[in-house]
Amino acid sequence: EGGWGRGAGTRACGKPCTRWGDPHPASCPGDRDGDDFIGVNDVLRLLGEFGCSAGCTTDLDGDGVVAIGDVLDMLGMFGEDCP
Repeated sequence: EGGWGRGAGTRACGKPCTRWGDPHPASCPGDRDGDDFIGVNDVLRLLGEFGCSAGCTTDLDGDGVVAIGDVLDMLGMFGEDCP
C-alpha cells in the first residue's frame, strides 16, 4: 500500500506535526504551513508544486512527483487538526 495509509481508528493526520519545508515529514504530512491544521493554505502549497519532479516538498505519497495522488491524499486530510 502506498501513500500515508489511513487504517481503522487512525486519524488522517496520524502523529504530531512537523513544519512546512521538511521534505520528509515524519507525521502530519498535509500540514505544509505549520499551523497544526490541514486547510486551504496547505492545499494551495501542494497545487503550487503540482507537476514537480525534483526537490518537491509536497510529494505526500513519496513517488517523487507531485501529482493527482498527492492531491487526493491532501483532500482526504482536509479539515483535520494535527494531534
